[in-house]
Amino acid sequence: MPEHSKRPVLSEDRSCRAVNLFLTRTSKSMNRFFIVIKCTLNMFSTICLLFFAAFILWMNTSKRIIWRDKPELLQRLAKESVRSKYISSFLMVMAASLSVYQLGLGSGLFAAVVVLMCMGSLIVLFFPFRYVRPPWVIGTYLVCFLMEYLIR
Repeated sequence: MPEHSKRPVLSEDRSCRAVNLFLTRTSKSMNRFFIVIKCTLNMFSTICLLFFAAFILWMNTSKRIIWRDKPELLQRLAKESVRSKYISSFLMVMAASLSVYQLGLGSGLFAAVVVLMCMGSLIVLFFPFRYVRPPWVIGTYLVCFLMEYLIR
């Protein structure tokens, strides 16, 4: 084996051996964790959920919408509308970048706009009927996620 391809050997003191032992034992579980995270982020259902949450947060800052029995977290974020808009913008950029990562630049940006418009339409359509509740959103996301996972 050539000299330049060998991995560097750490010094033989106890702390380095302990770190090496820790890294070798946890590397398999950490790899599994990162594979699960990568698999979750590469799902279109997760991209849709991020756009959904971003649109809800942005809509939460509106003064014209009457929202009875609003959750406590959303009440606090409604008082701090700038923070809510920053969080919403971050979620939108994250979802759009995941879409671009999945589909490429042109089709990813187009898909991000389409999904954002779809989520906005769904929220505006179902919001007056009180369908947009956490159990409904979580249940729909889990069904879509499982279907997408089983298809892949």
